[in-house]
Amino acid sequence: AAENSLTADGTLGMDGDDPTANTSLCVRDQVTKLLQEVQILPPGDRTMSQLNPSNVAIPLEVFVRITKEICNFPSFFNGPLYQRVVDLWNMEHPQNNLSVVTLSALAWYWKKEMEPFDPPERFFRLVKQPHQDCIIRDDFLPYIKALLNDHPGLEFLSNHAEFQEKYAVTVITRIFYCVNKCHSGRITSRQVRRSDLLEAFSLVDEEEDINKVTRYFSYEHFYVLYCRFWELDHDRDYRITREDLLKYGDHSLSHMIVDRIFDSAPRPFEQENVDREFLS
Repeated sequence: AAENSLTADGTLGMDGDDPTANTSLCVRDQVTKLLQEVQILPPGDRTMSQLNPSNVAIPLEVFVRITKEICNFPSFFNGPLYQRVVDLWNMEHPQNNLSVVTLSALAWYWKKEMEPFDPPERFFRLVKQPHQDCIIRDDFLPYIKALLNDHPGLEFLSNHAEFQEKYAVTVITRIFYCVNKCHSGRITSRQVRRSDLLEAFSLVDEEEDINKVTRYFSYEHFYVLYCRFWELDHDRDYRITREDLLKYGDHSLSHMIVDRIFDSAPRPFEQENVDREFLS
């Protein structure tokens, strides 16, 4: 199928309708209209051909509309996406390093990372590290931290760094538990495609009540898990030992059951020297 493209001179060319666009406008027209609205580009039909795209800088606060309206990523992906464009451009153009995204860099990124791929692959390629073939736990951290900074339903955590960290770890762990069903600690492109990750990230971006997003992001769900863990972690070292778990439910679990849990529980984030004497 024909797709929109960004041409070599930094303009956005059109070979057909983009199925991921929010409107019937081609990508070129969307970018031009957006940058004219915020007065980065002057009005006029010939604007793009008259300007050097390398000299058109796009500030981070404006780029959020490109993130949301053109790339169709959640708005809180803005910071990580902006940095990824800059980082990839600088890796490929070491003699022309940038500190801000320019129209040329956006055009180059679109051709390289957006145009050839469908939404699940675009998501996968953005979240993973550039030279890796899978998503690991730490790859999600910039996005969950951005969510914590931007989401109105998590604003009350702004002065509670410890709970922010625990929330981020819990969300990421829940994602891996549901998406990475083989518990390898590495999410593949195929697993992203077969999951509901894109829908969940989109929903949490739109829904102001974080607790209505029961898939991965609910703070209430996190708090229940945290409290249960805290009740079992008697020495407060953030590790549950066999002795801790034996006390669960007024010693309702037998030694055999506890041993089975510890011996069989997956530990996707411990690739080497797995310690079967505690859960964390």
